[in-house]
Amino acid sequence: MRALKHIFLAVILLYLQVLFAPKLTILGVVPNLVFPLIVLVGISFPRNFAISIAFFTGLALDLLNPAQLGLNTIGMLIISQLSFEHNKNINKERIVMVFLTLLLLCLIYELPFLLYNLFVPGTGSLIFLKSFIVILYNGVASLLLVYLYYLITRLKFYMDV
Repeated sequence: MRALKHIFLAVILLYLQVLFAPKLTILGVVPNLVFPLIVLVGISFPRNFAISIAFFTGLALDLLNPAQLGLNTIGMLIISQLSFEHNKNINKERIVMVFLTLLLLCLIYELPFLLYNLFVPGTGSLIFLKSFIVILYNGVASLLLVYLYYLITRLKFYMDV
């Protein structure tokens, strides 16, 4: 049942990513609403389930932007694996450590996009500044959303039949 709740949440977040996230754009940076879910699933579930969710959500995000096909999937798989492997080393009670960890994961996730944009003609000279803004914005958004998703997953739903 927990797994089904996370699959449902992933589908809802993909819809929100398409419909709502572009309205939260700051300096041309759209927040990634799915990224914190992948971190949370990587921490909370077995490796096979976490990688499956990461693969399918990454693939769905890639289909939204075919020019960078595969980068979201690779990034989500790497983040899922890192979250699964190293979640016990992080003191989750200290918000600063959680924030720094999320910033590091955002940097790792953003690295393939940065490399891609370095070799695409016409991306401009401000690519490093934009990448810094993406990492910082998604890091802050991820911190808020990880705790929000954590609260959502703790909700219990009951049906009277």
